[in-house]
Amino acid sequence: MLTVTLFSVPAPGQCVKGDDRFLGTVRTSMHKAPLTALAAGLKEAMLARSVIVDVRICDMQIQGALRVEDRLKEKYGELFFGDLVLEKYRVGLPFNAVIKEIQGSDVIGINSNFTHSRRIVVDFIQYCKEQNPDAVIVLGGTDATVEPDYHVSVGADVVVKGEGELCFADLLECIDKGKDYSAVPNIAYRAMDGEVVHTVKSFLTKTGAYDVNDMPPPNLDIVDLERYSDTGEGKPPYGIEGPFISVETSRGCAQACSFCATPTTKGRFRFMQLEKIRRHFDYFKSKGIRTLLFQEDNLLSRIHRSTSGKQVFSTGRDELFDMFNLARDMGFSWEFTNGIELGQFEYQGVVDCELIRVMFDSEFVNGELVGCYRATLPLENLTDDCSKLFRKLKPLGVIKDVIEEIVNTGIHSLSFNVIIGRPEDDEQSLSLTYLRSLQIRSLCKEFNPQVQVYFNIYILSLLPGTVDFRRYKQNLEFDLTQDPEVITFYLGSLRTPFFSPLEITQARGAMAKMLNSDALIDDYDEVHYLSSERFEDLFTRESFEDEATNIIAIGA
Repeated sequence: MLTVTLFSVPAPGQCVKGDDRFLGTVRTSMHKAPLTALAAGLKEAMLARSVIVDVRICDMQIQGALRVEDRLKEKYGELFFGDLVLEKYRVGLPFNAVIKEIQGSDVIGINSNFTHSRRIVVDFIQYCKEQNPDAVIVLGGTDATVEPDYHVSVGADVVVKGEGELCFADLLECIDKGKDYSAVPNIAYRAMDGEVVHTVKSFLTKTGAYDVNDMPPPNLDIVDLERYSDTGEGKPPYGIEGPFISVETSRGCAQACSFCATPTTKGRFRFMQLEKIRRHFDYFKSKGIRTLLFQEDNLLSRIHRSTSGKQVFSTGRDELFDMFNLARDMGFSWEFTNGIELGQFEYQGVVDCELIRVMFDSEFVNGELVGCYRATLPLENLTDDCSKLFRKLKPLGVIKDVIEEIVNTGIHSLSFNVIIGRPEDDEQSLSLTYLRSLQIRSLCKEFNPQVQVYFNIYILSLLPGTVDFRRYKQNLEFDLTQDPEVITFYLGSLRTPFFSPLEITQARGAMAKMLNSDALIDDYDEVHYLSSERFEDLFTRESFEDEATNIIAIGA
């Protein structure tokens, strides 16, 4: 029997030296969807290959402590950040707490999804090799996919590129039967002569992409569901309870945003048919789950239009209606946590109010909320220069009409994502971003005074594998082999003509604090924001509040 353990390593967190408050949100109690998806149906698939496997998940981030201050953390380094020293922490179980799991594994699978976790992943690989030198260490995830040679160089035996479902069973069969890996697609591994071998790539091809209709429901039998108490977007409204489970009804995206790695890791957009979705929803109900988190890359790619205006998927809109009516009929509540592509709701001046209603409406049934209670809406760029708008975005004058319809559904909470810190951003563009954020908040409150509005102010993060990384990597202030922790939305990593990494981090902190109340920050982020008088003064012009009431100015 082959014992396979899939590990989620501790999460990274950074604090100013001498201060124990994290500078970025550290989410440890979230459903680790990639691991439960990879484990789904794996035993059955291996039995078909005459291989018996025991599949386990070891989530080192889950400790049972709900309060931030109660979570275990272990310092592993320091980061020199301007005139500050930041202490690096691993948040989660210490490595020595999982020795039995390491030593009892024939295959150790590690999810290396986020670049800011890279040093923790490397340290854990080395620890695993010390404790169990005979185990085969397999890495997967976004960061491993885009830089496989690096991950092999630091000790991984195999790196799985792209979707693990395409090759993991093949790889396990080779490990069990002592076969060469060369026939397994989409992997990188070190050959006997020391060279890194890359096998044939199929995960970005139309004929080789994973058919999401073949995707079984995630394996929730090998995890403690009650530990999944985090939505990924802060505390939910009163009455909405976990466990919170990520839903995946599609993969890929019809867009290609410069800051996103999806085009190079998941490729073209594919979506699941209704009867397959019903199978997943039935499974969730059988596990007692009432709340769903739609975290897929872009579920509205179902209604994407070509440059000619023709819908790419003729049944896509009907599929969305069917899916959300099914979720409603089954009594689920839900939130959109990964951002809804607002521009898809409008075409040639007409807003699709019917689709917005079916996705965002909610009601109380027998005392429980059914429908959507919260959504994350990506605004990304609020400047006037249209040439710098991400391809998926539309002018703010259009987005305003879409936001109005969403707010009018009576939704409880809206989070708006805004990105600052692009190389061209100066104080004027920051001021405009702040002003238009105020306008958007006023707009929401005008149509629904009770709606809770929150602004996620993010800093452009150079994720390896993205267009932005290739375009701006010469501006990186840090060596990512030493300080990958800066590749987050919370810390600056670029030196631009206008700001240092510390300065744009302070600008983010000032803007976020002034747009959001302390109470909301505690509910959503649980973090400490760096700020400075320079940026607090910049965002304190008396004219801002008056200008913010001039809603017509948006997109004018």
